[in-house]
Amino acid sequence: MSSTITSAKTEHPADGSDRWSVTGEAGKVVYDVLGNHLALIPTLGEIDSVMGQTLARVGEYARLDDDDAVFLLLENLYYSELAAGSTR
Repeated sequence: MSSTITSAKTEHPADGSDRWSVTGEAGKVVYDVLGNHLALIPTLGEIDSVMGQTLARVGEYARLDDDDAVFLLLENLYYSELAAGSTR
């Protein structure tokens, strides 16, 4: 599946903390500072949390406020896990 994606940095509605997201036809990849939570949200399917080294890397870049690095990692997850049709 070929997909155009959009990236956005917004505020989490619960506490105003940072939230990064990458969205396309296949779904969304979201990282929330609140709870240090990284999730794959397929268009059709259940939310799947991402753990381990990927979560640690995204969290580190978020703490450094390196938006470009956060978005790059989210985009990589989008293309490898959602657009490719795979699930974790």
